[in-house]
Amino acid sequence: MVLYWDFHHVPDDLIGRITAFEVFFHKQKKNEDVPWKKCVNVFARTGAAQVSLKGFTEPGRYSFYVAALDSLNGQSTKSDTVHVTIRG
Repeated sequence: MVLYWDFHHVPDDLIGRITAFEVFFHKQKKNEDVPWKKCVNVFARTGAAQVSLKGFTEPGRYSFYVAALDSLNGQSTKSDTVHVTIRG
């Protein structure tokens, strides 16, 4: 399974300034504040990013979001969070 984010809804001038996509995830645990970790298996192209879930083998509920890094001001545009349940 692959998660895919399409950033084509953002203004064209921002698409041209995006230098990288970073995808972050965490495994949700009840009543615990779990830190976000950066995914290493990210494929990106102009206006879109995707991450493979092949390496996520431990059952549980995971949350993902992608950040598009803007070369003009160093800021990042964060997507909505996606929740995925992986069953064993």
